[in-house]
Amino acid sequence: MVGVFLIHYSEIGLKGQNRPLFEKKLVENINKAIKRYTQKKAKRRYGMIVLEAEEKSAEYVAEKLSKVPGIKYFAVANVAELDIENIKKVALEVISGMEFETFKVQTVRANKAFPLTSMDVNRVVGEHVIKHTGKKVRMKDPDVTIFIEICEKEAYIYTEKIHGLGGLPVSVSGKVVALLSGGIDSPVASFLLMKRGCKVVLVHFFNETLHSAGVRKKIEELARKLGEYQNGIKLYMVSFGDVQREIIKHVPSS
Repeated sequence: MVGVFLIHYSEIGLKGQNRPLFEKKLVENINKAIKRYTQKKAKRRYGMIVLEAEEKSAEYVAEKLSKVPGIKYFAVANVAELDIENIKKVALEVISGMEFETFKVQTVRANKAFPLTSMDVNRVVGEHVIKHTGKKVRMKDPDVTIFIEICEKEAYIYTEKIHGLGGLPVSVSGKVVALLSGGIDSPVASFLLMKRGCKVVLVHFFNETLHSAGVRKKIEELARKLGEYQNGIKLYMVSFGDVQREIIKHVPSS
């Protein structure tokens, strides 16, 4: 893997004047998630986020990016100059070594100053690929799609979009407390709150006379798993035994 991680966000693009705040929080969350694996930092650029990729850490970074709420999809992309000849050259490099029979080119031209339209780029790059590989164009369900994004200062070229979680960056919607029971409902609810931008704090109530080591371990494992989606999590274990004894003592069983 070479080039950059090209990261596209989800609902953030609809946030109007607040969009920079959401973008900055997403960048902050990404950098916290990947800091153990790379010294590179994600940065905001042209309505997307770009992170320089390193071959030794790319697999680990990709795994972390797949667990960051707010990301719609990301890709490992090669970078080309804003020159159609260089774009043709890099497009051929991207598919070098891949086994396929059919392909198509799909271009998005965010930089309207680029002299060729999206359709023009599709046609020119497609002709170049046919000339050098002999493969056929197929617009519906091709074996390979060559994605090209024409941006302000460079073009990005890749063949695979890796889908993220979508939603909003954690912490943009404030902090909430979620009760964690040990069943399926409460961890799912906590996860969905994270996707809506909430920073989640977990609380588990237990009866110490019935709370086995196995149950405690399960609760802690659930908390650790949920923490993967917001860069760590707080879990409060609250003893409920005294309260339960008072209820038993003073409240009729019926």
